Amino acid sequence: MSVKQLTLLDLPIKIANEILEKLEPVELLISRKVCRSLRSAIDENVHFNKISIELCNCYVSIYFDEIEIIYSVTMNGRSYMQSNRQNKTIEGVNCMEAAFKDLKILLKHTSKLYISSKTRDRENIVSLLVDILKEDVNIHVETIALTFIPLDKVLTILPLLNAKTLREISLWESFEIDQFKKITSLDQWKNAKKFSFQLFPFNCEYIVHLFHFEEFSIKTDKFPMQSVIKVRDDLLQRCTFKKCTVSVEKFSVKPVEIARTFQPDYTGGDAFKLDYSNGKSKFEINFGDCPKERRAWKFEIKKC
Repeated sequence: MSVKQLTLLDLPIKIANEILEKLEPVELLISRKVCRSLRSAIDENVHFNKISIELCNCYVSIYFDEIEIIYSVTMNGRSYMQSNRQNKTIEGVNCMEAAFKDLKILLKHTSKLYISSKTRDRENIVSLLVDILKEDVNIHVETIALTFIPLDKVLTILPLLNAKTLREISLWESFEIDQFKKITSLDQWKNAKKFSFQLFPFNCEYIVHLFHFEEFSIKTDKFPMQSVIKVRDDLLQRCTFKKCTVSVEKFSVKPVEIARTFQPDYTGGDAFKLDYSNGKSKFEINFGDCPKERRAWKFEIKKC
């Protein structure tokens, strides 16, 4: 009498899922290649809160929550991947290509994607990343954060994301206005609910392009009164608005003038807290020192 050898897939589904949850990303990638059933089981039950990828000159790091996989090249030109101090040689492709192909597989298991570039050759490396990811042009993430990614490359990444799923866009890069105008025409931009632009100054001449977001946060070196008035007369009239934060250089603004835009009889100091109503909604306005930057003010409006 022959005895059937049981496999992982013969176990009760609850136990099988608990086993899969304990596997590291490298083990998941290997296990997916065993058979179609195991691949389906992994795809249905594995989830990471966030996947982050760092692009460097001769290696790529991918973080699956707190677990890191490094794809790099040895002195003799061979590519390998390292996770939990274990090395595995990569055959047939370079380390960048291997990293991006693995990323494409595991992007199905997260709602947040963070990409940062620390390489001088970012143009070519980001182009390779896009070429591999665009094989699946319907990436379902809710949050995308791009750091030191040129805006012309942002223009190639955002269209890969499902416009109905994407909710939050965060950019940390210099401001290139021609490219920015193109970004604002994308469905991904139009449908997102939150936006953040940090590190480099945002040109407030174009602040109206942010008014469809429920929440936005920007850093700017100048916050002219015409922009403050647009916030009061346009942004605060929108039923979708919830919160905005503007970090601005101290030397470029007069806090009292900003306060009097919302309360004409204001006679207080530079830091203030105001309750404001436009007849439709009520708001809390805070203005004071920016905790993260000594030479900047923080201007924040919240809908009550």
